[in-house]
Amino acid sequence: MTTSYPLSTNSNSGIFVARLADSLRHEAKIVVVAPAGTTGNYKSEFCYAKVTPFKYAPAKWQILAHSPGGIPVALKNQPWLHLLLPSFLISMLHQCTRQARSCQVIHANWAICGCIAGLAGKLTGVPVVTTLRGEDISRAKSSILDRMILSLAIRLSSHIACVSSSMREWVCTKFQNDAKVAVVPNGVNEKFLKIGMNRLREPDRTVTRLISIGSLIPRKGFDLIINALSDLPARDKIHLTIVGSGPERERLQKLAEDTQTSDQISFIGYTAPSAIPHMLESADIFVLASHSEGRPNVILEAMATGLPVIASNIEGINELVEPNTTGLLFEDGNREQLQSCLAALADNPDQRWKFGQTAIARLAERGLHWDITADNYRRLYQQATKS
Repeated sequence: MTTSYPLSTNSNSGIFVARLADSLRHEAKIVVVAPAGTTGNYKSEFCYAKVTPFKYAPAKWQILAHSPGGIPVALKNQPWLHLLLPSFLISMLHQCTRQARSCQVIHANWAICGCIAGLAGKLTGVPVVTTLRGEDISRAKSSILDRMILSLAIRLSSHIACVSSSMREWVCTKFQNDAKVAVVPNGVNEKFLKIGMNRLREPDRTVTRLISIGSLIPRKGFDLIINALSDLPARDKIHLTIVGSGPERERLQKLAEDTQTSDQISFIGYTAPSAIPHMLESADIFVLASHSEGRPNVILEAMATGLPVIASNIEGINELVEPNTTGLLFEDGNREQLQSCLAALADNPDQRWKFGQTAIARLAERGLHWDITADNYRRLYQQATKS
């Protein structure tokens, strides 16, 4: 069960949930319960699971879950959508309960789904495994309501999976449930790994190609990258590609105009998941300036393709990027440090190559592949059904 899933070919919503379903498809019959969208034409490149969208409003109003940034951003930008929450949660509970009667395990993604799945589990006697992600923890740290939701999800679940070690440590410290909390990181698709293994040393180029991927929302920090780029002495030898859509696009484009970096920046907008590997293959450096994250899969994907990573030194990211080994880290929001990182790698293709090749090796050492992620979840499912 999830609030985010790619229901159509033009959706990037919940790709990592779809990747997990893909990796488990040979071992289990999978049914995905997800919110309906504004169209009933649910055709996706991810066709290996039966998807049962639940309707919660007239079709044109079903915009809570599938916009960039998901439900939190939708509620912040359009407060009237709070009126849809009761029907959303009731419909989710109804569909989950209905599907659970013919299933052995309910796997909930995010804390709010864990609460609803937990109630469905009590009604049907089906155990619940809940995966907590970065937003669950960041919201719980600053909101009493979100902390209560998280606490309820933990109580109602037989097992909890956190996508990073720092998340597990925080959950165990706050809720004293060490025995039921495991770390199960997301994996990387084979397409990205093949690119990394076949990547050649960079030819001489006059322009260094940066790429940053994510929803265009404030917490992703794209404005910081643009401002940092504007002050680089050799910015005319750097080109930044920003991949993603969201409510911040116009503001970011205006910022690029104001800082006179429009010629150095391309806003690609929405890009199909199948096109992301090629875009990373064509880049030289991956940049992420997020202010908060869980354990961003896009960094794993960039590392898998052999790219050095420049990113914020925050929880979830600093578990993945080793400074001066697989990339460079800068303090969250520190424009000058980001500029120094960009300058250090922009003129050093040998160092970029070394970081990228080390990143590929690290992924293999840590077993960050979807098949291994699927094995970890399979064990959790088995433990849940036996407890």
